[in-house]
Formats: sequence, structure tokens, C-alpha cells
Amino acid sequence: MAWAKNGTPDTLSSTNKTMEISDITAYKFNLFLLNPIRDSGNPFTWCEYDNDTGSLYARRRSKNGAADTTATSTANAFLGDSMSNAVNEFDVVYSINIDGEEKLAISFQVHNSRASGNGASYAPDRAEGVHKHADGSTNPQYTTISFDCNSVSNLWATDSNLSALGTD
Repeated sequence: MAWAKNGTPDTLSSTNKTMEISDITAYKFNLFLLNPIRDSGNPFTWCEYDNDTGSLYARRRSKNGAADTTATSTANAFLGDSMSNAVNEFDVVYSINIDGEEKLAISFQVHNSRASGNGASYAPDRAEGVHKHADGSTNPQYTTISFDCNSVSNLWATDSNLSALGTD
């Protein structure tokens, strides 16, 4: 089981609300690496498969080891927590993409917490999440993945990046 580059990475050349890879090979297992850099607002990172914004997602998340929060029948999956005063973030998302099955994912997120202060005296924030996407009764394999900011007033900066690896 060797991992290979999957799709064309998306590196933003200007501020934007969305990073997307639209040419994903329908591998059974995918790994998405994100480096969203905050430009404005306090963006949350939302995930959508094949641009599906129907109420077909369920999610669970925790920030810095606090109690879980959950949501069901939502229009997208939520990776972790708002970047609040952070500038830089790193996300790792593992996703299973088996034809005919619900799509399951687990995500890990870390960002610097500028609200606390700069430097090694201040610990970064972390968030963990899980989500699923149930696309009706057929659950086809996805070939597009999008990671969006939660509103148009929140933007990611130039050089924010999304890359993918896949394997069967």
C-alpha cells in the first residue's frame, strides 16, 4: 500500500475563501494536508465532498481536550475550531472513500494561538474531529474535495495550500 500524489494541489495565488482539488483519483484511502493561513476574520475550516452541501454530514470535534461537540444533518463537515487570533494553521485529514459506503474521516488541527502570545512560552491550540458524509443510498466515491472558510468575510491568505495523497 504505497501513497501517491492525488490530484493537483491548490496553492492560493490571492486571498480566497476556498481551496479545492477537483481531479482526485477515486482511491479508497486519501490523506489531505492543509496549510490555511488566515488573512481576515476568524475562519473555521469546512469540508465538502463533490461540492455537496445537502444535509448529509455528521460531525464531532474537540478543542484542546475539552468536551466533544456534535452536529448532525449539516451542509458540510467541520474540521476543528476557529483560528480566532491565529495566523498559521496545519490540518491533516484521513478519509476513506469506498464506493457504496458512507465516507468517514478523522482530522487533526494545530494552530498558533496569538490570543495568548507569541513565542515558545505559549502552547499552540489543537483540535480533533471526525465526520461522515452519507450521499443518499448510493454513496459514490468522491472526486472533488473542497475546504472552505465559514463565511465570505473570512479569507485565507495567498500561499495557503491544499495537497492530497491517495492509495488503494
